[in-house]
Amino acid sequence: MTRRAYERAQKGNPHQLPMKQHVFPARSIARFANADGVVRLHNLATHQARAVAPGDAMFCAMRAWDLRAEHGFMKQIEDEFQELAEKVIAGTVTMIGPADKGKVDRFFALWKWRAHFRDADPQEVQFNGVTGARWTQDQEEKFEKAGVLVLREGGRAPAHRLHGQQIQVAIDREGSALSGIRWGIIQAIGGQFVVPDFPTITHVPLQRTLSLCGGAQDWIVGAGITKTNVVGLNHHLLKGCKAYYFANDPAECF
Repeated sequence: MTRRAYERAQKGNPHQLPMKQHVFPARSIARFANADGVVRLHNLATHQARAVAPGDAMFCAMRAWDLRAEHGFMKQIEDEFQELAEKVIAGTVTMIGPADKGKVDRFFALWKWRAHFRDADPQEVQFNGVTGARWTQDQEEKFEKAGVLVLREGGRAPAHRLHGQQIQVAIDREGSALSGIRWGIIQAIGGQFVVPDFPTITHVPLQRTLSLCGGAQDWIVGAGITKTNVVGLNHHLLKGCKAYYFANDPAECF
């Protein structure tokens, strides 16, 4: 996968702006790791697999959205979902009811739209009818730290400052699209789930053999599926992949 260009922070990143941004959370990736703390990542371009840690660059966008998004609504969505995921894994939550549905909806939408914007055009966005002003890089970074959007001379804005807002709007719209979806908990009796780099169906893997699946009707609580069905689902998930997929052990996935 070719790494997209991005606007780098000034040397040392004194304002601690997010640069390396996970599309699928590192905490979620870590649940698929083996005893050595790594997962197996399959690169679709090279047709090769390698062992990688959850912090590997392949899992990350580079300054594709701004600090307001990363530390604001994205963190809130992740925190709410991770708390729910831990309860599902522990068995204290056995059904995704109305109170928790929104948490899964928002997380799925967050994952989907971060994946979409991961490789979005990093060029500046031109606003017509405004002049903007000339700012130093340090001033611009201070504005981002404060959550203030400013326009550069000529009415231009860095793309990553707008992507965060676009993702937030897209998540709200996705919520409407998912309004009729009901999430169920499924357990793989045989085989393991893969995790795609780009989600195209309503499926959120939690662990190698545990996931949340969405459909128009209720799933059986704690439903178990055979390896044949797991393999079929994995092949379906791979159809939406763009650069990679990962798993605990790909040999158990197909």
